[in-house]
Amino acid sequence: MELLRYVVYLFLTYLISTYLYNLLRHYFTALKSGLPVIVQPYQRLHPLAMLTCGINKPIITRLPFGLSRWKFLHFLYRDWEFQTGFQQFAEYGDVFIEVRSIGRLLYVANAEAANQIFMRRNDFPKDLGFYSTSPPLHTRVMF
Repeated sequence: MELLRYVVYLFLTYLISTYLYNLLRHYFTALKSGLPVIVQPYQRLHPLAMLTCGINKPIITRLPFGLSRWKFLHFLYRDWEFQTGFQQFAEYGDVFIEVRSIGRLLYVANAEAANQIFMRRNDFPKDLGFYSTSPPLHTRVMF
């Protein structure tokens, strides 16, 4: 039983250290850009977070001691872009970076900057994992 406890502690230590390492790595990479950086410790696009989105919103809005008024809490909502509109861009600028442990997201509200990003493909590489094709439907369905 003692061995199982150590294995669980070791596994949890590995998960937490990997998470923190990736978060800090992406954070320091984003700082080099000179753009405003917002750290997102919560993976709002994770399937579990999407399933519990309706439960999380009331909990976040009822946080004690004025914590629900913190600026970064708006980014915890899955649809913050539609709830706040241009308000976040007015506060952080036309372009800012959201840093998560799995990567970085660049938000752009300036049409000219967006045009430059799309025209200069080599300067702004995209993750090719987003463009992978899924297997045909008949290989995933059991008859």
